[in-house]
Amino acid sequence: MKVPNEQQILTISILRIVGYGLLMMAAVDFINIFIPPDLMNPDWELRSIGAIIERIPIIFLGIVFVFYEDTNYRTPIEKIFLKIISWLCLVFAILLILAIPLNINNAFRIYHTYNANINYQIVPRLEVIQDFQTQIESANSQETIAEIIQKKSSNKVKFPESLDIENLKSDITDNLQKETDSLQNIAQNNKRQKRHQLFKKVVKYNLGALISIFLLIFVWKNTFWARTDYSWE
Repeated sequence: MKVPNEQQILTISILRIVGYGLLMMAAVDFINIFIPPDLMNPDWELRSIGAIIERIPIIFLGIVFVFYEDTNYRTPIEKIFLKIISWLCLVFAILLILAIPLNINNAFRIYHTYNANINYQIVPRLEVIQDFQTQIESANSQETIAEIIQKKSSNKVKFPESLDIENLKSDITDNLQKETDSLQNIAQNNKRQKRHQLFKKVVKYNLGALISIFLLIFVWKNTFWARTDYSWE
């Protein structure tokens, strides 16, 4: 077995120190994500879990550096640190397993809340249009139609006497129907876009979580030496 020279030992030490630094930076970043906490808020929960999953590559890079060269050239305190890090890999994997259904549930909650807000905004406007259309359809003279429109626009309205009342009512109701269709289409498009955005986020975060779970368990399983006393003898 080739004995590492002083330069190689120094390189190993640098890698490990950088690894610990990356793990500490990730820990600080994670704490910052969760402060201030807003539990039971689906937007905050989904956003926070997503932010953590997007930063996991830094953790894996730090883990690779920290566990490099197994038990060789370790300080006594590293035995404790490596044991903790190894067990944290398993704990982190379990938390990510729990995060997958939580992401799905939060996405549904966000979507239903968004739909409710859209309906809250559009329904009163549709009711106003429907009420206006009903008044126009029940009107039996140009004067009545002019009064109805005048109440809505606050401007004086007068139609030519030769104008056919049925054609007038038909034109107005057609325009009102177009406005109704336009509002409904805008609402449906907004809902569709929101659904698409949430679907992409959940798929991205959950796939990232699944890959991370596999890697974390793999790391935990293969760092058994850090958790057993005889490996350090």
